[in-house]
Amino acid sequence: MTTKFRSATDWTTWLTFIFTIAVSYGPMLFVGFDWILFIISSSLLVTIVILCLGTWYEISGNDLTVYQFFRPHKFPIDKIAIIRESRSMLSAPALSSHRLVIRFTDRKVMKGSMPLMISPARRQQFIRLLLEENPYIVH
Repeated sequence: MTTKFRSATDWTTWLTFIFTIAVSYGPMLFVGFDWILFIISSSLLVTIVILCLGTWYEISGNDLTVYQFFRPHKFPIDKIAIIRESRSMLSAPALSSHRLVIRFTDRKVMKGSMPLMISPARRQQFIRLLLEENPYIVH
């Protein structure tokens, strides 16, 4: 069974969206309508929307799949060592500043020492499903 979790959003997501609109379309208020500026601004706005729609997480068996820009990245749940909550603003496939930091037992999973940072909308259910699959996770 596959369980899908959308990425949570918070004020930082909406602030980014509003800032993008203001910075992109704002200059047209002062210089007048310009097609080139409109196309560039619209492209930037479409990129932000694709980022928001293309970020989610799936738990299926022993796999945690993280989608960013609709691209899947699979991680083995049995290699998860630690899950903790964080408010870090590091770059991550997460739309909220309320994040989960996932550290793995094997550095080869992430191809380095950086943890996986995600922000599932139903956080407690997400953690519960991971713990059902791997009860040795420290939480």
